[in-house]
Amino acid sequence: MKKILSIMLLLSVVLSAQNPQSILKKYKCTECHDLKKRQKAPLFKKIAKKNLKWYDSEDKAKVSMKKSIKEGTRGKYKYYESMKMPANKKISDSEMDTVVSWILSIQNKSHKKSVF
Repeated sequence: MKKILSIMLLLSVVLSAQNPQSILKKYKCTECHDLKKRQKAPLFKKIAKKNLKWYDSEDKAKVSMKKSIKEGTRGKYKYYESMKMPANKKISDSEMDTVVSWILSIQNKSHKKSVF
């Protein structure tokens, strides 16, 4: 019986977890950001690269990115100085952790096609 309950609990956690792409769509991040195609805002890969360059650790980069998501930002990236990213106060901490970790993970990966 304990095994069944453990399996059910694990399965519910796995099924309830959202992937980064669905979170990005849910909060309309993909209306301005993308992986390959330049749009109204920097590419996710550029965001990762710049934040890792500006801060001496991945943890500090994560803190900065989370602050930008939660409070909004303006003028942070070259060529996008006039664009304003609106604050996103509705995103949960767990969703934000998922998104920020994913963005930082793609910095060194090449993507052949958009995941959206």
